[in-house]
Amino acid sequence: MVKKRHHIVPVHYLKGFTIELSPEYIWRYERHNNTPIELNIKNAAVEKYYYSYQNVDGIIDYDSIENYLAEDIENPAVPVINKLRNKQSIDDIEKYRLSKYMAVMIKRVPKHREKIKRMSPKIFEEERKYLLKIVENALDDYPEKKSLLEERRIQINDIIDKYKDNLPDEFHVKLINETFTDIIYTMNWRVIYYEGNNPFITSDSPCFFFDALGLARENSEVTFPIDRKTAIWAGWTMQESIRYIYVKEQVVKEVNRRTVNNAYRYIYSPVNQDWINGLVNKSKIRLLSIKWSD
Repeated sequence: MVKKRHHIVPVHYLKGFTIELSPEYIWRYERHNNTPIELNIKNAAVEKYYYSYQNVDGIIDYDSIENYLAEDIENPAVPVINKLRNKQSIDDIEKYRLSKYMAVMIKRVPKHREKIKRMSPKIFEEERKYLLKIVENALDDYPEKKSLLEERRIQINDIIDKYKDNLPDEFHVKLINETFTDIIYTMNWRVIYYEGNNPFITSDSPCFFFDALGLARENSEVTFPIDRKTAIWAGWTMQESIRYIYVKEQVVKEVNRRTVNNAYRYIYSPVNQDWINGLVNKSKIRLLSIKWSD
């Protein structure tokens, strides 16, 4: 049976951010919209046929990517997420499974697809210059093949003109991969817990890092909310592979600022409060590095 509804963010993950007295529902905030709505998590972060694409046989493949995400990425990580939500420690194998989950979360969401669309014209133009230079050099070396090489020149221009502003869905879904897994796994993690009133919130692009820094620099940071009381901070500034700590509200606020700033369109929360609306509708959010005293 064809799966029509593809979840950009997994339902199990969103369950960590549902309304306390209505555990099947969540508050959804939208950028540039002052009216949050309460909706069932089954209808949150979902789009029809989002991971579908046309395969080499010309047939629309609706299920392969959705199945890969569910079976290879989400299911192995669910017990790990549950342990962290229950304040239980995890081992290195479990850390790796969650690292893969976080790495794929970066690439499976609309924000990453939009980023690739913005970058693709420049990339394609650079590739055009490179390929046409090869053709030009070949013309100098093999003038007797001028007709064939001119045909290749036309083909190069036609293909690049066709795809530089209109990438096929197949291209996007094949970029959903585990590239960042080893880096995130190698980073030193702090699993951070908060017992105050203001919760961690999440979004349609919940795994944050500073684009300008990437993941591998000394001052790179990753933050990833796990549920309303729990989040992960990852960086390179301590020795332990994982440390479990309770934090003050200022850390929660900074993680939430990052989460909102990283959202493509939607922010999800277990509460409907004015401070979230204020944050969601800010034109510019100032982000700071999180400094640890230990």
